[in-house]
Amino acid sequence: MNDRQCILLTNDDGVDAPGIHALMVGLLKSGISFVTIAPEKNQSACSMSMTLQKPMKMSERHDIAAEVCSEAFANNEVKSGDEGPTGRIFSLAGTPSDCMIVGLSGALEELTPELAPSLCVSGINLGANVSIDVLHSGTVAGAREASLYGLPSLATSLGTFEAGHFGPAVEATISVVQRLLKILPRKPENLLRPNRGWLRDNAEYEKTTRLFSALQRGDVFLSLNTPPQWNGKITPTKVGLRWYRNALHREDMGEGNYYSIDGVTVIDDTEKYCDIGALSKGEASLTVMSTWPVGHPLDIPGNLLRTNFELADDGWPLWLS
Repeated sequence: MNDRQCILLTNDDGVDAPGIHALMVGLLKSGISFVTIAPEKNQSACSMSMTLQKPMKMSERHDIAAEVCSEAFANNEVKSGDEGPTGRIFSLAGTPSDCMIVGLSGALEELTPELAPSLCVSGINLGANVSIDVLHSGTVAGAREASLYGLPSLATSLGTFEAGHFGPAVEATISVVQRLLKILPRKPENLLRPNRGWLRDNAEYEKTTRLFSALQRGDVFLSLNTPPQWNGKITPTKVGLRWYRNALHREDMGEGNYYSIDGVTVIDDTEKYCDIGALSKGEASLTVMSTWPVGHPLDIPGNLLRTNFELADDGWPLWLS
């Protein structure tokens, strides 16, 4: 097995989406290898939906890989393959959760034994995933699913629906990825959770150590949102307060009643340390989220999640320094 660190990528916008394409190019330019398993088609807002009792076709997308490599290595700044980073790209006829379940349950080991991931990154999503968006988001679900399997994970989203602004989100994402790869072990220590629930939070340790250990175990994961006009700052946050109104629209199409959910009114409430507030100030928000449902034996308590707000001298959260 190759000792080079590798990222497992997925998203919910689909394998052909511009966000994941821009991220793959950026990773190769930064010298970071990856393997992608992403939905064949757009699966936005699918949350943690899974495909049951139905075969899902997986295809290697050599066409996308060729485009990504052509962009990344156009100026011969880095080399692909044995002397540099490499990437392989697969599509799956399923959801982001399906992609992670299939990949981590054996497909990766079978298809890409040379690319064993140290970290999962889901995105870059077109549109922010803040506040209650995290419950609907397939992007966030992809990261959470990987965490359930014990793989440290990051969801990343662009704070606009204008696809021409991925540059700042790529830069912010790679900054976080590089930070994580420096401090995470090459081989995830809790992948597939061999000890089931025996590894868990230990209140005897310092909070920063406890939170980092939770990330290593997959009991928390990170969610990054980057505004299109990013000022270069990454701010530790919590999820904020956002309300959606006037979402339901009735359409007269003859027989029966037809409804659509679209054109909503968005109302944001000011909340200290929240993701919405950070984006409004041009800052990228970095939120720690518990992998597990509230009340689950492995759920991480809120007072420990708030350790994310303690900063080191370099401006990063102390627990990531």
